[in-house]
Amino acid sequence: MVLYSDPAAYDALARNLAAHGIYGWDTETATAFWAVGAAAFYGAAYAVAGPSAAVVATLNIALSLAIVWLTIAVISDWFGPRTGRLAGLFVALWPALIQFVTFPNSELLFTALLLAALWAWGRAGATVSRGAFTGLLLGAATLVRPIALLVPVVLAIAPRPMAEPSSPRLVARSTAALLAFLCIGLVVAPWSLRNQAVFGELVIVSTNFGPNLWMGNNPETTGRYQPLPEDTAQMDEITRDAHLRSEAVAYIRSDPAAFAKRFVTKIGYLFSRETTGVTWNARGLTTRYGPGVVAPLKAISTAYWYAMLALAGLGVVRLIRQRGALPVFISIPVALIGYFAAVHGVIFVSDRFHLPLNPLVAGLAAFALLGPRTPAMPRPG
Repeated sequence: MVLYSDPAAYDALARNLAAHGIYGWDTETATAFWAVGAAAFYGAAYAVAGPSAAVVATLNIALSLAIVWLTIAVISDWFGPRTGRLAGLFVALWPALIQFVTFPNSELLFTALLLAALWAWGRAGATVSRGAFTGLLLGAATLVRPIALLVPVVLAIAPRPMAEPSSPRLVARSTAALLAFLCIGLVVAPWSLRNQAVFGELVIVSTNFGPNLWMGNNPETTGRYQPLPEDTAQMDEITRDAHLRSEAVAYIRSDPAAFAKRFVTKIGYLFSRETTGVTWNARGLTTRYGPGVVAPLKAISTAYWYAMLALAGLGVVRLIRQRGALPVFISIPVALIGYFAAVHGVIFVSDRFHLPLNPLVAGLAAFALLGPRTPAMPRPG
């Protein structure tokens, strides 16, 4: 592995966990800057088999196979088995998801857990079991990426995209979502207690919300990743988090119109390309194949993304013709895409942040080609 950027950080955190039992950038100072889930996942394997490229690849291939299977299961549940199988094929061939197999990351683990939660939400049976199983899985996902914390709100509001009259109603969904929140709390609580013991203050999952909000909202922001200001280098994590959150909120309040413009721009960038997987493999690729290989691979990856996104758009149009606009826009796949986009429109953005949505995009793309044909809704008048 030729690692740098986030993969190198995950590897270092996992090695420290495996060798020293400490979640930190070094062997002496504990951190909660990032959620612990991904580093703990790789660290557990490192503790058993030792840190190596083969261990990382084996774990990531297993996650990728799980993602394909879960995509088939979830999309089949929503749109039928033929559509589910095609969506699974789209995901299996997805260049960006293949690129992430070669290094430690949070994207594959989070995507697998999110899909597993969606599968449990649709298949776990009665309200209590649906809420419990979904919450346990989303709790694990929250420890990988805190954005999973509010997914139960989306599930409470959003029906299945092809909801039948017997589908759970709003009250049942809300009850299950409340149970899911409670189970998320049970899963996250031990980590929160660890943070309380380490920092002397309540840190539910991580200390990077303030930095993330600041990166997307400051006078020099591009909406994307930005090094933190030098004057915060000597601050402890808690102080830095609060300081940068305060600065970002003040900047947002100083010009709400500019914030709204940045919000839209960042969402546009979120869906504009798929190149991070190539970028994070670039050092290894150029060492073996030369620098000329990077640009074509980025173009291929982004072209596949554009094709899937265009087909997904056609799938949404087809759903609207069959179900009506409002039921489609509040349905699970569209509402989840909207939720993830809105969160990153507020903080900062990278094209890799949309990767957990790719199986949903694949499902809508497959529906555009193979979805069940039902009569279009009658037009008024």
